[in-house]
Amino acid sequence: TIVADSTSLNLYKVLSAALRIVRADEAGSASPGRRTVIVSERSNFPTDLYIAESLAEQHGMSLHLVDDVAEIPALLNDRLAVLMLTEVNYRTGRKHDMKAVTTAAHAAGALTVWDLAHSAGAIPVDLNGADADFAIGCGYKYLNGGPGAPAFVWAHPRHADRFWQPLSGWLGHAS
Repeated sequence: TIVADSTSLNLYKVLSAALRIVRADEAGSASPGRRTVIVSERSNFPTDLYIAESLAEQHGMSLHLVDDVAEIPALLNDRLAVLMLTEVNYRTGRKHDMKAVTTAAHAAGALTVWDLAHSAGAIPVDLNGADADFAIGCGYKYLNGGPGAPAFVWAHPRHADRFWQPLSGWLGHAS
């Protein structure tokens, strides 16, 4: 876990990295370029969706938004690149079973990105136990950092040697 930047910047970083990993994995497969869909909930935090929409466009992919979480299982297929969800929906308070959802996404060959802005500090979160791929969250809400507190970003250790920092700069330079 790294504490830096804003939730939005960190989401951009991990979603970019996840898409790059998916593309790299596909390059050696029998059907490269097949995974072209990012799935999320329409009720997800708007900024998360704007970032996903922008990255989908940049990568020649599409963003599919579900209105009901019951639609998600049907979308866990060989076209899914990344499942991007907020563990606790900020509008409804509905909590995903992170472990079950991540397991299902992995079974379909997809990666997961979890937004923990409304769960970290409010409920127990076990990213390793859920086998999540990436997560982001803010420090100013339930972690009580207050206004201006930095956000955090997490990547599963299995992705550490494949993670690419898409934003060069003071905290993103190779050296």
